[in-house]
Amino acid sequence: MTRILGRRARLLVLVGAVALVAGGCVSFSGTKVVTGEGTPTGDFVVRITCEIGAQTVTEDLTFQGEETVESGPFSLLLTFGEASCFITEIEQAGATSVTYVCGDIVIRPVDETSLELLEQVPPGAGGPGASLAGGEPNGEQATCTETPDGLEVEISIEDPAEVFVNFTVINDFEAPPPTTAAPTTTAPPQPAAVEAVAPTPVPTRVVTFTG
Repeated sequence: MTRILGRRARLLVLVGAVALVAGGCVSFSGTKVVTGEGTPTGDFVVRITCEIGAQTVTEDLTFQGEETVESGPFSLLLTFGEASCFITEIEQAGATSVTYVCGDIVIRPVDETSLELLEQVPPGAGGPGASLAGGEPNGEQATCTETPDGLEVEISIEDPAEVFVNFTVINDFEAPPPTTAAPTTTAPPQPAAVEAVAPTPVPTRVVTFTG
């Protein structure tokens, strides 16, 4: 389990490239690994779902093989409840098995100067995801827990910060069993027909009695 400790806080996660004016942002970076001798039958799709109170936001990452794909930034606002995110693969391209692995979680505080600059950026003109300078972490926490069905990620921040969550999804493909031809059944040889032979007639002996 990957863990960065700090005081619990409250946040809101919203998908979208909006200006960072209230708290920070979280981005997800997923790496696809393919093992085994089988062949994938299509693309892989990993779904990231974050729940904040009664609100649910999602984003799908599509992998076309072994590669790394990043999500758009989720905007973090500091006036709502904690966010719980779940990462799972909804399209597995015919994989025999899937394994989820937590990677590093990096929290980068955003200093007041960076916030002031970002507050002057109109929505859509820049937004979160830029590289921001900052001091030491203060009041941030993020954890990642591996399960057979996906990754559970808990994120909370108290001071403005960027959060970067890295993970890996491994798909294993078994080679198909070799194709064997059905055995050919050969009928056993039939015995040769025996020609019927007529019995040799026994000569009739006639005995005549005279008296």
